[in-house]
Amino acid sequence: MKKLFSQNKINFNRSILVKSAIFFILIITVVLSASTYLLNKKATRTVELYSQDRLKHTSNIVERAFYSTLKEVENDISLISKNVALKHFIYAPSHRNLEQFDNLFSIILSEKPNYFQIRLLDINNEGKELIKYEKHKDTVFKTPEDKLQYKGNKNYYKNALSINAPFYFSEITLNEEYGKVSIPLRPTLRAIGKLFGKNGTPELMIIINVDLSNFYDEILQINRQEIKSSIVDKLGEFKYDNDFNNCFGFQRNTNITFKKIFNLPIDSLLFKEQGKNLIQDSIDQNYIYHLKEVTYSSGLNTLYFVTIASQKNIFTNVTLINKYSLHLVLIICCIIFVVIFSYAYYFAKKIRKVTNAISSYNDESFSASYLIDIKDRKDEIGLLARTYIRMKNDIDSNISKLKTSLKQEKAAIQEKDEFLQNMGHEIRTPLNNILGLTNLLTRNKPLEAQKPIIKALERSARNLNGLMHDILDEQKLIQGEITLAPTDANIHQLLENIVSNYMFEAVKKGLEVNLNTSKDIKEKQYLIDILRFEQIITNLLVNAIKYTLKGGININASIDKGELSVEVIDTGEGITNKHLNKIKNRFYRVNNLRLDKEEGFGLGLSIVVKLISLFNGNLEVSSSKKGSIFRFSIPIKVSTTRNTISSENDTLYPSYVEGCKILHIEDDLSTLFMIKNTFEAIGIKLKQVSTIADAENILKKSSFDLILTDLMLDSENIIDYVKNDLCQYYIPIVVFSALTNFDANNLDIRYLQKPMDLNALTDYVVTLTCKNEFDTPELGNIYRQYDNDSSKTKKYLAILIQEFNQYHSRILTVLETKNQKEWDAIKHKIITHINSLKLDHMKAIFQEDINSISLEKSQALIDDIRYLLCYLRNEQRTNLAN
Repeated sequence: MKKLFSQNKINFNRSILVKSAIFFILIITVVLSASTYLLNKKATRTVELYSQDRLKHTSNIVERAFYSTLKEVENDISLISKNVALKHFIYAPSHRNLEQFDNLFSIILSEKPNYFQIRLLDINNEGKELIKYEKHKDTVFKTPEDKLQYKGNKNYYKNALSINAPFYFSEITLNEEYGKVSIPLRPTLRAIGKLFGKNGTPELMIIINVDLSNFYDEILQINRQEIKSSIVDKLGEFKYDNDFNNCFGFQRNTNITFKKIFNLPIDSLLFKEQGKNLIQDSIDQNYIYHLKEVTYSSGLNTLYFVTIASQKNIFTNVTLINKYSLHLVLIICCIIFVVIFSYAYYFAKKIRKVTNAISSYNDESFSASYLIDIKDRKDEIGLLARTYIRMKNDIDSNISKLKTSLKQEKAAIQEKDEFLQNMGHEIRTPLNNILGLTNLLTRNKPLEAQKPIIKALERSARNLNGLMHDILDEQKLIQGEITLAPTDANIHQLLENIVSNYMFEAVKKGLEVNLNTSKDIKEKQYLIDILRFEQIITNLLVNAIKYTLKGGININASIDKGELSVEVIDTGEGITNKHLNKIKNRFYRVNNLRLDKEEGFGLGLSIVVKLISLFNGNLEVSSSKKGSIFRFSIPIKVSTTRNTISSENDTLYPSYVEGCKILHIEDDLSTLFMIKNTFEAIGIKLKQVSTIADAENILKKSSFDLILTDLMLDSENIIDYVKNDLCQYYIPIVVFSALTNFDANNLDIRYLQKPMDLNALTDYVVTLTCKNEFDTPELGNIYRQYDNDSSKTKKYLAILIQEFNQYHSRILTVLETKNQKEWDAIKHKIITHINSLKLDHMKAIFQEDINSISLEKSQALIDDIRYLLCYLRNEQRTNLAN
């Protein structure tokens, strides 16, 4: 046995515990390293974004401070301009009027610490200084008349006159006196206000020299830690910088510019790629920057507010954190390695004894005494050893039973397969009988209340039948040249569909569209290519609407001796003989024809002619000043199959309702029976109670999608219970009663008046319970187009319901036949409604080819249309009630 154990002994380095320990150590190491890397990367990005925000914020503050300075000076100039004496001087220039406001300038300089010079210039005399006050070391003195100058040649003077605005602010420069920079150096902004005479022309000019030193000190206070702000003009000259030696390089002849320091022109920062917000100075130090372009004085002057921060300083702390995190991860990984490895080694030795015993299971020389030293342990290892000993005994005693059970199971499986095959064969006959009987019931004109039950029975039988048969793929239509594919159709309904599609365009132009068809066309089915026939009628109707300004359009259809004749008659301006001849030529030749007003006739009628030729028919056109007549005739055959067009009264509800649960509170047995049959017929689960107490018990145990309740139970009005108690469950509620509307005016929930229309109630309930599963049509814009006129919206809803009922029938057929041409024809017409109603889910399905639509999507599309019809019918009834 020792030899056997030595052969089955697992080395420590091969132990699954050891391998698991190493694996988990690696995982923990990778996770810690990745977490540290991601956190540090996130921290770096966060610091960068935060720094960008700080730079932007600082730049905004500097901008506001700058504009605030301009606004303050502008207000002072406005105040001066309102001085009565100054206005007198403008209208009656004299030395006396001039002296009356002379002291005003002195007072302003005294009260404004950042103003050091104020002047009054005569615009009509080449900008001659009339008054000039200066301030030196808080002392204000007036400049003698012989020292006054002409400023008409100065740029700031010319610029002020060139703009229509009453105020102008010059570029920021160092103050100059008599062409030389004055000492001490003062960053100066000249604020200029124009004063206008009686005829609206500028007469005088007030100029205030503003010392921006305080503004620069304010910028210095705004800058914090590593953030620095600079103000640069278009030429790259620094108007402000933390290092004043960099400022005014041109005036001070230092030639220091933004380009000299950062190796690129200032305006190039405006066109740098987004996200690359780094610049480098002449010593290769990187800076994060924010640039703001600031214009003033009607856009004549531009400054760039540049806020920068050293990238090295910003990320110093992040670098330290990264190093600290790396060291910490290494230490933690070492500690985890030691702990896990020691733990694995200890338990690997214990588990090895159990694994040796298990590996020697088939060895007859194995003795249970081998596990005696560990089987009494109180932990999982001891439990594993004891369990193994019992398990071995049980396995040995039950192995024969397992073999016997296996044989019995194989026999049972074989019998089950034979049973299912036999049952599948036997069920086919009764299923066919059920389907035949349901079809017979449908033909025998059942009651309206019976139709949902019959439909549900037929649907269930067909589903069960589908489980017993393989699904056969229908042959796809051959793609290529256009060929006619006649199908059974009601010509009258096809014409009605087309007219309804373009009724809105006609109504917008004030036109009437009348459809007149013979009795045969209304009552019989004919074989016709629906898509091509609709193309013909659509082209003719569109042209008629387009070129008819007033009056109306008549569409007449009749059948005589196996020929379908259709006329489209309009009351338009008619077509001249010259143009009429060209149109007729167009019928037989592919030439480019462009008529003056009838620009669209050529191509549309060419398509019509070719399609009519496919039907072996012909087209005739006649026209006069009273209008035009387009008449075509094609051979047609009566269909031998029975009309299978679904009635509009057929119940159409989405399959989703089958999962809905409704609580019905009612004490009238007849109403209970009626509601039960109505909703259970379409698959809705209904729980009915007759008292408030029963309702409360049910609501505490079960959840529901909707609550239906009468407002009168046992001759007692329960409005207060509904409002105060039932609403607390946060479940949609629909109430109905024989109470008058006045009795329920204050009930802020949905209310239906008895006697109820079951169709209306069903539509209402389906709309409520399914609203979160389907797109809700957007009707608000359409209502606004009709000025919320109830009569117009009712007509619109009626047409929309009619169209989607027809779409529903056609889509059911095309999902079964996989007819791509019919699918494209439906999509071409329905997409306008889908877009206007914002039915995104339905739109996504229509964007696919018919052959790529799965069974699940097919059902989803049918459910979308059925829910839409419920919603529209409910909306129509609401409009009718209003």
